[in-house]
Amino acid sequence: MPNGTILLVGLSPTLTEAFEFHAAECGFAALYAEGEIPSLANPASLRLCVIEVRGDERDSYARVKALSKKVGPAPIVVLTPSLRAAAGARLTHLGVADVVDLPAPGRDIVAQAFRHIASASGPSETEPITGESYAIRAIRQRVADVARTPSTVLLLGETGTGKGLVAKVIHDRSPRRGGPLIHLDCAALSSTVIESELFGHERGAFTGASELRRGRFELAESGTIFLDEIGDLDTALQAKLLRVLQDRTYERVGGTKTLRMNARVIAATNHDLSKAVREGHFRRDLYYRLNVFRIQIPPLRERKQDIPVLVRIGLDRLSGLLGVPRPRVSDAFYDRLSSYPWYGNVRELMNVLERCLVQRRVAELEPEDLDEIIDVDPAAAETKEASGPDPGSYPKSGPDERGYISEVLRASGWNVTRASRRLGMARSTLRYKLKQYDLESLIPKD
Repeated sequence: MPNGTILLVGLSPTLTEAFEFHAAECGFAALYAEGEIPSLANPASLRLCVIEVRGDERDSYARVKALSKKVGPAPIVVLTPSLRAAAGARLTHLGVADVVDLPAPGRDIVAQAFRHIASASGPSETEPITGESYAIRAIRQRVADVARTPSTVLLLGETGTGKGLVAKVIHDRSPRRGGPLIHLDCAALSSTVIESELFGHERGAFTGASELRRGRFELAESGTIFLDEIGDLDTALQAKLLRVLQDRTYERVGGTKTLRMNARVIAATNHDLSKAVREGHFRRDLYYRLNVFRIQIPPLRERKQDIPVLVRIGLDRLSGLLGVPRPRVSDAFYDRLSSYPWYGNVRELMNVLERCLVQRRVAELEPEDLDEIIDVDPAAAETKEASGPDPGSYPKSGPDERGYISEVLRASGWNVTRASRRLGMARSTLRYKLKQYDLESLIPKD
């Protein structure tokens, strides 16, 4: 008896033969349909649907939509020679698991499609790493691979991509989940403060040290320490961190007793560390110690097919949190979201959805509901990002300065490092001004 059925709709003879051969090898029955999608006697037995669409996008969308109504929860893989990103996002909203660009080698198409059988259930509503793009599925697999080991993990990705979330998932699924997850933002504090925060200090170690303080390494005993923005760590502290990673030992500031570090280390950065090593800003030996198991988290603009599922889950969560009705979402609204570059990534998307719920009490969200919320044209945003503000127009203080900083932050994708460069000020100075003008809440937290 077969393990289930594979439905092939409108595939070329060559691809049909390749799928039928692989299905037989894996113990599946193959059912082929040329035009009209057949009614299935036992939809529950369906394990995978593969449909090839060509020509008009509207017709292609209608065919996939008709298929999705007949196949139930089975994953759908769409093969197409050309499809805009916005159209791909609309297909994902229908429940499409993957969109494969043609032409491509038949064996690669078959292998990519059959991956969805193993993960046909997809992420649950409680799966924290949300999305069905190939990149996100690969990240979930890498998290599963590394979580059960004690290996050091290096997370790379832009601000707002969810590095902190991935770190938490790794900890929660590791043998150390019974211990604490201790977080330290290496970019938020001065080098002298970070040293004390990391290693702790003895009473009287420096002015103001009135009592012994345990550091983050000590607090992370039997758990995980998450070193966020590791690329901003002072070079002197890089050497001290290297010793901890090599020998698993350290001393508190002002102390002589050697302590052992018993914590799993996860580090994250939005910098290109290999470039920082080449330029002499980051120690090569420390980079090698951290770069044991690397996970690259892509920006949202490179996985826009995940926008529909992120919007659905985001609206469910936010409407409950805010106590407002959960609106429907039009296809045109998804198209508008898919046309935006999302420099602030998932966090910016969630902020936009929250503002929609607060400002727009409507039954269905339409593109015009974004007019005052996403008020920068994507092309204009990219141009503005490249050119930067006019230094001569910078107001020195007061409400004008607050508004100017807010504008630069928005155009910089809410990235503090990028904004500080454009403003021509130190990152620490910008951090101070964000606190002074009550703008810290605008900055995405990974």
